[in-house]
Amino acid sequence: MSYPRPFGPYTLLERLGAGGMSEVDLARRSLEGGELTRFLVIKRMLGDAVADPGIGTVLKDEARITALLHHHNIAQTYDYGTLDQQFFLAMEFVPGLDLRQVQRAQARRGLTIPPRFVLSVVGALLEGLQYAHEQVDDQGKPLRIVHRDINPRNIMVSLRGEVKVIDFGVAKAEGRLQGETVGHSFKGKFAYMAPEQLELGRAIDGRADLFAAGLMLHELIDGVHPFAGLKEGQILQRLLGPAIQPPQPIPAELDATLFRAIHARALSKAPDLRYPDARSFRKDLELLAAPLGGFCSRAELAAFVRECSPGLGEQLSARLAQYRTGELSPPPPQPVVEPVESERTRAGRAAAAESGAPSLLVMVAIGLGVGALAALFGALLLGLGWWLLSPD
Repeated sequence: MSYPRPFGPYTLLERLGAGGMSEVDLARRSLEGGELTRFLVIKRMLGDAVADPGIGTVLKDEARITALLHHHNIAQTYDYGTLDQQFFLAMEFVPGLDLRQVQRAQARRGLTIPPRFVLSVVGALLEGLQYAHEQVDDQGKPLRIVHRDINPRNIMVSLRGEVKVIDFGVAKAEGRLQGETVGHSFKGKFAYMAPEQLELGRAIDGRADLFAAGLMLHELIDGVHPFAGLKEGQILQRLLGPAIQPPQPIPAELDATLFRAIHARALSKAPDLRYPDARSFRKDLELLAAPLGGFCSRAELAAFVRECSPGLGEQLSARLAQYRTGELSPPPPQPVVEPVESERTRAGRAAAAESGAPSLLVMVAIGLGVGALAALFGALLLGLGWWLLSPD
């Protein structure tokens, strides 16, 4: 397929990813008679998926849910509908890194992520989740949105210092077109699920997202997922068994007593013993961050992202400038940074392993959930929900 090419009012510029039932492209739309150019991401269902009543509703549900969400910590959906007999979503393009990429960038340098950055990003995530969990429809009826797939791939930190929750492709909400999970196919990434998500037929609410946020907090502070290296059955036992112990050691700059209390409450196996909402979880993180200078400013978050990936902003700006003018050249090569392993990063080597160097725009947009959506479609088609068992 050649690029650029028209797609309704949009121009598709470059393939960012493709799955069995969807394609994701970087796109451009000219506004104000061509005086203003907006870059965005177009996710399209392929032809066979449009006719499938089970798969077709996945993207439509994502569109219906995200179109209602207008918050600075949630990636925006601008448009959705059918063009050229293909259902599509037009979504915000977030130029930056997802948290898994941040982890890997730090691991290559033999470092973990600074605690103040972790607390700031998780705090911003919780602000976005609070908004989503409280969302109501036009008649004021609670939508009871639950993301169900909070993990480092679905949290973006932009070059402008914004924190964005992305990919509501498996979100739960009142009035969802697709029914609940059938059989043994799970919604979300298994290693970040709350225990109640593993019990088929059990109702879940926003506290399941808070459990996933607690697992992310543990992983980002420690540099290693608490289930790293465990097999599927062992992960299941850990989720349903005794309490998950906090990292050892806890970073010296954190109040260890307060951190342990936050960790225990966020990761309580019983939802009623967990934080009742994202707001109260975030408030405790603010207290933990106060001695460090409080949550990072957007400028500080932006500076850290640029430190993790030197040259990313300049390369991206140059590439998008070419797309504005139409004077295209091959994507610039990514710098290769040899990993330097410390004792801690050796324990988390799996999180630092890279399968290859992606193109610049793929690296920037990979957090848009292409792989997760493709895997979800595969699970729906084949009934293989256990694909989600990997901690990474």
